[in-house]
Amino acid sequence: MSFHNQTFHQDTFHQSKRKTYKEKLKISIGDKVDYGYGKGIVTYIRNNANTGIPEQYKVNGKFHNANSVRKIIRDGYSSLKFHQDLSSLTEKELIKKIKGGSSNWKDWYFEDHPDRQKYYEEIERRNQEIPKPEGSYEKIFSDDPNAIEKLRHKIKVLEEEHNYWKKIIKFPARTYFNYRYKSEHPLGDAKWYSLSSASTNLKNAKDKLLSLEGRK
Repeated sequence: MSFHNQTFHQDTFHQSKRKTYKEKLKISIGDKVDYGYGKGIVTYIRNNANTGIPEQYKVNGKFHNANSVRKIIRDGYSSLKFHQDLSSLTEKELIKKIKGGSSNWKDWYFEDHPDRQKYYEEIERRNQEIPKPEGSYEKIFSDDPNAIEKLRHKIKVLEEEHNYWKKIIKFPARTYFNYRYKSEHPLGDAKWYSLSSASTNLKNAKDKLLSLEGRK
């Protein structure tokens, strides 16, 4: 076999391998996929009306952008190594990558830099792993003979909520319900106002307790 023919056959072999692997990565209805902060089965594919290229995949009852969904080709491994070892990055490193060297917050939106969306998703993945507070409290009236006891319980619940929001990582730039699809509200976005709200609620409860105790 001549060198030319040998090279031709080698190229054909490698092209065949690439096509086969590409076919493995193609996502179809029924495939198990990883969408960043969860996994599930694709139940619907929404294609672009003009190009016919998939734009969104419906997984676990919700639509996810195509560029954030990766097919799981074997257990424990998603195609293209979706997380790309992002779990090894520190919070500061993730935020630095989102900012991309710019000090202007207007440059931090992933809509303008799709390649940075994965860093937002990694932050949200970590946020979702933080245990949510489960405590609750009832409405308290000042003339309730057990008001002080109930208020102390409420403060304990509010302290848990406050500590929870302190642990949540805040997105560098707000997403305004446009994280993956409209109406979703990620914790990294909610941190922008939820921590201050939790602080205010806790302070008000403590002030009310001091007031009630002062009447005794």
